[in-house]
Amino acid sequence: GYARRGDTRSAVDLLANATRQYPLNQDLWIGLGNALVLHADGAMTPAARLAFDRAIVLAPSAQGPRFFYGLALLQAGQFAEAEKVWRDLLAAAPAGASWRPLLEQRIALLAQLRAMMAGSGARPN
Repeated sequence: GYARRGDTRSAVDLLANATRQYPLNQDLWIGLGNALVLHADGAMTPAARLAFDRAIVLAPSAQGPRFFYGLALLQAGQFAEAEKVWRDLLAAAPAGASWRPLLEQRIALLAQLRAMMAGSGARPN
């Protein structure tokens, strides 16, 4: 709610406190990573990267932490890194995972975006 109202500092504070109270909750760490990226105007800060890394360590086989980490990288303009994170996630995904088609679609869209940027002379990263 804080972030939707533009109060990203309060969102970060709330989630940082929650991760201290519940340090083994991967969802709180994902939320903190997202809040930190929002608070930094879309930049992937070291603190945000640490929050996502913590979520991934807590749930190494879960797709959520890696998916949202890739999304945050995308928002930060780090397209190559986002694509790598998502391709690695897809490679590790079970063949019948219900979320595979969504991830495949996002990877394809990201690849198209990078190709369009390369063709326009913009420097995709």
